[in-house]
Amino acid sequence: MVSLNGKPEIAYPAIWEYRLIARSGEAIMAAVLDAVGEKPHCLEPSRASGKGKFVSMKLTIEVINEDERIFYFEKLRTNEGILHIL
Repeated sequence: MVSLNGKPEIAYPAIWEYRLIARSGEAIMAAVLDAVGEKPHCLEPSRASGKGKFVSMKLTIEVINEDERIFYFEKLRTNEGILHIL
């Protein structure tokens, strides 16, 4: 459902997924540990690029509100090991 301001309405707490792309799985694991610390989460391999230059992983975590969701996004986005986040 979309609210009047055009943003999707999200019922919190919510299970949220981030797709992370980096040059290695180790870079993704380090970035996730830095961003979420000891909070329970699931990190799964997604796919590698055809030539093996890039790795994608899916991070699934429960977020309690929009501020926490955005905090994780920004923390991961600004990590030097992460190339892209979706």
